[in-house]
Amino acid sequence: MEHHRTALNAYYILSGTFLVILLPAVYAFLWQPRFVGGGVSSFIALECVIIVLFVMLKRGYTWLVCQAIVIIALLCFLVALLVNGGIRTIALLATPLVLLCANLLLERRTTTYLYSISVVLVIIGVYWAERLQFLTPVQSGPVTLHPFALVLLMVGLTIFYLSLAFVQVTYSTAQVQEQSASLLRTVEKLQKIRHSLEQRTEELSTTNAHLVATQRQLAEAEKLAALGNLVAGIAHEINTPLGVGITAATTLQAITDELQEHYGSRAIRRTYFEAFLADAVAANHLLVNNLLRVDQLVQSFKQLSVDHFTLERRRFQLKAYLEEIVRGLEPRLRSGAHSVEILVDESIYLDSYPGALAQIATNFILNSILHGYPSGKPGRLRFIAGLYEEYVRLIYADDGIGICKEHLDKIYEPFFTTARDRGGTGLGLHIVYNLVTQKLGGTIRHDSDINAGVIFSLELPLYLEEREESA
Repeated sequence: MEHHRTALNAYYILSGTFLVILLPAVYAFLWQPRFVGGGVSSFIALECVIIVLFVMLKRGYTWLVCQAIVIIALLCFLVALLVNGGIRTIALLATPLVLLCANLLLERRTTTYLYSISVVLVIIGVYWAERLQFLTPVQSGPVTLHPFALVLLMVGLTIFYLSLAFVQVTYSTAQVQEQSASLLRTVEKLQKIRHSLEQRTEELSTTNAHLVATQRQLAEAEKLAALGNLVAGIAHEINTPLGVGITAATTLQAITDELQEHYGSRAIRRTYFEAFLADAVAANHLLVNNLLRVDQLVQSFKQLSVDHFTLERRRFQLKAYLEEIVRGLEPRLRSGAHSVEILVDESIYLDSYPGALAQIATNFILNSILHGYPSGKPGRLRFIAGLYEEYVRLIYADDGIGICKEHLDKIYEPFFTTARDRGGTGLGLHIVYNLVTQKLGGTIRHDSDINAGVIFSLELPLYLEEREESA
């Protein structure tokens, strides 16, 4: 702002000086041709200098133009003193104009004082040059004031100007002090605001820590819920072979008791004994096969439960493990008449965390049942896997109602769900994302549209490297 005002002052001074020099030259050229001579050449030279200063001012050299104006004014003042009568010339009265130009154009007070002292020294120097006869005074007319009186007058005017400048500097200093005090008050307010923000930040950090703890608890609850579904499925699967085994054992006990009675009465015939052996062998086979089935289910449940809770790393066959997971969810699938198809080659083995994969597959299936088929329509769920160099690409897809475009970017956010009224927590896919990217060292992508089902594509390393495992 100050720089712009200085440029305007320089522009006005140059414009006024240009007109003041131009008008006398035109007047002398038109109406007083006998005076035309070397004076007009001086006028033209000054006009050219002013035009050059205009161009420099236009190009942004404001400080240089201001210095040039003040220096030219001082030189003109000095030439007027030397040429037009020394200290006795009336040009001495132009001293305040030179100082006024310096005040308007020079932003630095120190430079203004320097030019003011220079003017005083020039006046005093010319005066003593005349007194010591180094400078011959030009008698241009009667002088009404003594030279020493003129010197005192100019020095007085200079001191008066300096006092005005001092008052202005004092006023500016007071303004600076007031602005400094206002700035200090503003700083105090900002410090109070900063202290308040720090308190709010600390409160928000505490709240965030509570939220993180709550989120972890809910994630654990989600894991337990998934395990609960597996337990229910395993229990239902065990009931059937266990019931058949109990029936076979009961039958075997009955025919054995009957054989014992016949043996006591000595009434055992060959045909009866052969029939007993056939029934006993059949019951025994039925009992053994179903007990083996129960043992297989128990071992499967033990492995799934260990995988869920300990997340231990081991080598496992992908297809067989997916089949165990689906078997554990059979009751939920059967209640909705949903079918699961596993298109995975038996040669695919992973050295990773099967428990993490179990949670991922369980959440996929339960999400499809909860969100994909709200109308009760039977669904077709598929797991498809293929090898790609050192990775396996596992695709999960359903043919449900799909996910709208507005929700596709939010499905991995914690607590985001569209089925909260049906028991959704919004943590299932959030857990899936964390397990895939952090625990299994893989990537996950998804695609869906309304009434077009949903597809999740996972890329998992066949062998989890140490750096990925530590993540």
